[in-house]
This record gives sequence, structure tokens and C-alpha cells, in this order.
Amino acid sequence: MNPGHSPTAETLNRLWFRAISEHVYAKSGILLHGENRSVYERRVREVAERHHIRQLSDYYMRLKYHIHAERLTQELIEHITTGETYFYRESRQLNFVIDRLILPRLQKQPHGQPLQIWSAGCSTGEEPYTLAIMLQERSVAANQVSILGGDINNRVLNIAREGVYRENSFRVLPAELKSSYFEKTHDGKYRITDKIRAMVEFAWLNLIDAEALSLLPAPDVLFCRNVLIYFDRQSKRQAIDNVFKCLRPDGLMFLGHAESLFSLEHRFVHEQTDGEVYYRKTTT
Repeated sequence: MNPGHSPTAETLNRLWFRAISEHVYAKSGILLHGENRSVYERRVREVAERHHIRQLSDYYMRLKYHIHAERLTQELIEHITTGETYFYRESRQLNFVIDRLILPRLQKQPHGQPLQIWSAGCSTGEEPYTLAIMLQERSVAANQVSILGGDINNRVLNIAREGVYRENSFRVLPAELKSSYFEKTHDGKYRITDKIRAMVEFAWLNLIDAEALSLLPAPDVLFCRNVLIYFDRQSKRQAIDNVFKCLRPDGLMFLGHAESLFSLEHRFVHEQTDGEVYYRKTTT
């Protein structure tokens, strides 16, 4: 900026967007001013305009100091993190985990103690419900497992709890499973059966909030697929460290196929079986 010259409107907008980005980052670990900055800036403006706020400076002040600042910040985070998902997404990995790792563990599980499974970043619930369907197809009793779907976005969690989906969610789900586990509604949507819905619970989940994670039942198996893409290196490290702490001893973590912990400091043991990579918590 040249001495004696006032900053341009574009420069001011860039500075205030950076301030909003840092505020969101502090609350959620989500980085807005990275390579997808233009997308995030558009979404920030969309939410600001809902409140009839034209200037990013005014919106920042609202997010920081308004009496409802926490609610306003959560609203923005939810608008930013709406992700697309569908039933049986990357099903090869899920089948591998269930057949090679979960079923053998269930055979050794103490009586009356269900295996705890988390689906982090579950969005509208297709992944945890997919796990429930897969386990049901293998005759696993509902009391043998406890499935928790978690997300930082309360809006998508409400959709997940309702369990009603449009046709787009079934793009790869075999037709026989759709007819077995979903009932068509009067408006052409599909509601998941009560038996499957009863196998899954949903909770607000922020992977960089260690205190909040500690209040939930510790998982034996945690799916964290396509979640770390929202984080920068520092937030990834914090999230992975929090996940390590909350997992039970010998607990397992699974990332998406395009993700890894390569070049990132962590305490997990990296393992690979039949081309599938996963991470194990060891106590030694």
C-alpha cells in the first residue's frame, strides 16, 4: 500500500475476508483462504447477504462481537461445509474394513460391550447408514455394534436423523438393497427403515475440539474419509492427534483413498493389507 493513498475497496475486502477466514479457522480448523478461496468467499458473501450485510467488515464484527456471535459463526461454518455424499460410496474400502477387521474383532468382543464405530464428517448420514446396512447384510446383531455419525454441520445432521433421501443418494446402491432398506414416501423420496435408523446415532463433532470429543464414547474404529481436505497442515496435525487420543487402544482409523498422513507427524502405526491403507493406535 502506497503512503498517502487510501486502500481500494478490493484491498479492504481481501483484508476483511482474511479476518473472517482466521476467525472460522480458530473455531473449526477449516481454512478459507487457500486454493478454494474464491468459492469460500462467495459462500461467505451469501451468508452475509442473508442478514442484509453488504460489507465484509460489518459481517466480521457481527461474527466476533454480536450477542449471537457463536450461532452466526456456526451458521457460516455450516454453509461452508455442506458436502456431497451417497450410499455405498467407496464401498470396496468399507467391505474390506468390515470383512477383514470388524468381523474378526466382533468375535473377540466382550459380551455386552458393543464395538464402537464412528463416521466423522458424515454429512447427511449416507456413510454411517451404509455401514449399518452392510453389517445387517452380514447378520450382525444391532446390539453388537454402536455406530455414531458426526459432523460439524448441524443442518446436515438433522437431515441424517430424519433419514429421508432423494434419488441422487442411490447412484451406486444395488437395487435389491434399496428395496430392502428403504420405503418410498408420498413425495417420491425414500425413507430408511426404522431397523437401520435405530443402529445409528448422530452427534455434533468437531475434530479440533479435544474436550468435546472426550465426552463421546471412545471408538474402536473411526472413518475420517474426505474430511482432512478442509484443513491445513497445522489443523490436520491437531485433528489427527485428537483422534489418536480418543480412540480405544488398538483402535483403527481410515481415511479416504486420496488422503494420507504422509509427511505429517503422528503417533499412529501405518498398516496396509490387500492395497487398503489404515492407521492403528498402539500403546507401545
